[in-house]
Amino acid sequence: MPKKSGLIIPFLLVAGTFLVFLPTSRFPFLLCDDTLYVTENLRVQAGLSLRNVEWAFTTTHAANWHPLTWLSHMTDVELFGLDAGMHHLVNV
Repeated sequence: MPKKSGLIIPFLLVAGTFLVFLPTSRFPFLLCDDTLYVTENLRVQAGLSLRNVEWAFTTTHAANWHPLTWLSHMTDVELFGLDAGMHHLVNV
């Protein structure tokens, strides 16, 4: 029979991390790059579509090629709209 006590430390680490970063759910979007990535990016705000997935893999918008970042932001918008707090919690 496996020891259940081996799960206590990982559980405490995950729970502690979540509690420390929980206040981020009340933070707004930032002005440094959230405008480029989310709040003023019409592709991201339109959510997941075949056309936007293609864009994610072919663009260098914001001076980077990072399709998974774009897909992640599009998914967050699909699920939570422009609720900054939920976007932050996904990143936690």
